[in-house]
Amino acid sequence: VCSSDLGHPSLQMSFILHHPTLFMSALVRTLGIHTIILWYLETVGVLGWVTLPMQPVAVYLLPLANFMIVWKQTRGNVERSTRSALWHLALAFATAILIITAMYLMNAHVGANEVTGVQGRYFIPILVLAGMAVIELAPDRRPSAPGWRNLASISAFIALQIAAMDATILRAFHVF
Repeated sequence: VCSSDLGHPSLQMSFILHHPTLFMSALVRTLGIHTIILWYLETVGVLGWVTLPMQPVAVYLLPLANFMIVWKQTRGNVERSTRSALWHLALAFATAILIITAMYLMNAHVGANEVTGVQGRYFIPILVLAGMAVIELAPDRRPSAPGWRNLASISAFIALQIAAMDATILRAFHVF
């Protein structure tokens, strides 16, 4: 493989079609727990060209806290569908694989054993699908607090996230 083979989608596609197991092993090598955590951190709040982490570090936990609050809420008499949840998860997973494959086609040396260049922000559009699936699979529980408290908590977490982002931008770029 020659260094000039970087970013040749047609050559890379030919490689994938002729060596699907090598491509699958590159995907598996790429999808380690370290990479997934890094993508989460990038999705939640690494700004700029993935060079400006949000401060304080605790803001990375706010989306998870929001998710837990929503998870605890009851959905009332709404019928739950495992089939629908699995469909949403399959769509989210397939979209993520297509994003990673696109980066492999466009950004990797032909036959590379790992996918590089993928950033967490590429997955932001599919978070809704994944969230819908997980909430659909949530056990039916009674909320521990009235709905307005949950909504107020989520609103407060969102406000904290926005304030942290604004403070990070002001500190890094000295703009008002």
